[in-house]
Amino acid sequence: MHLLLLLTLLATGCCLSAPETSAHILSASESADDRLAAIQYWRRDLEILPALATLPQTGRLQENPTAALNETCPGPLVHTKPGDIGAGWLHYPKTGGSTVEDVLHLPFAGHTPVRERHGCVAGQCVSTTGDYPLTTVLRHPVERAISVYFFYKSGKSQAHYAERQRHFCRQGTGKAFGRPCEPKESVFQFAKNLRLENETTNCGLCNSGPSAWLSPNAQTTTHQLEQFLTSRFFLGTTDRLDDYIARLYCVQHLGDTAVPPSSPGHDKQTEHDGVFDLLSDEEYAELVRLNADDVRLYYWTALRSDRCKDLSVPEECRGGRAMTKELERILKGYYPLP
Repeated sequence: MHLLLLLTLLATGCCLSAPETSAHILSASESADDRLAAIQYWRRDLEILPALATLPQTGRLQENPTAALNETCPGPLVHTKPGDIGAGWLHYPKTGGSTVEDVLHLPFAGHTPVRERHGCVAGQCVSTTGDYPLTTVLRHPVERAISVYFFYKSGKSQAHYAERQRHFCRQGTGKAFGRPCEPKESVFQFAKNLRLENETTNCGLCNSGPSAWLSPNAQTTTHQLEQFLTSRFFLGTTDRLDDYIARLYCVQHLGDTAVPPSSPGHDKQTEHDGVFDLLSDEEYAELVRLNADDVRLYYWTALRSDRCKDLSVPEECRGGRAMTKELERILKGYYPLP
């Protein structure tokens, strides 16, 4: 029941289910094959993009921190004063970032691309090093595109919903008219255009893929991006958002005598069918091919985050110790346990 709830809520792009006591958060070591197999899209994506088989593989991701993925993990993350975690937090849209901000009490600072922040000016990166790790969450590109579609359709929690829905909804429908939005495009056509077109969406670069959004400059190659992420980032993925939040929360509150309660301040949840209910096999395959670089980056990030989730945090925050009773209580405030 917990797994079903987690998958349902993550499909919305904003929310985190109640914590699980499953092996993935308690174990400090997992094989690369097992980590990838745990992602529902992996086997299908591997058939569509055989080149994914060249992703770095290690027998046990966490047992050889110098050899796995050819680089060491950044960190360790150490919270020394209020704002340390927030200083490095980057909110890539529709990946569960609002939940991260609510639970960790981080201010929303927009969806500014990396090359416009952190030592990068006018698209040219001056420095890719810094005193604190950067951190963000990535999501499977096709799943994220569908989340954007239903986010637009809902009009909820959007300052510019009227302008956005004017382009997205059929005339006379949408929140501004007090009528349900009738999208002009199918889910597939929207997701395809989101990847191919550079239209203004007022969604913090919702139509910018993570490879472009995270690159320190416009000329960054795939290898250079992976090196940059390796050296600077503590990464998470939406399919293991509980892992990611638990460790950051633990680091943030090490030594605290009192932990402030979390007060969810957003309502971005949208209900819709799953990816394979909304797309045919042919449509899904076409979208995966269109987003090939970002699909690869998602799986690279999944391997990377699994390997570094404990190597980049203090010993007190590793494994199941990160999911404290206090955090479990806070997460229950978001989504009641069955």
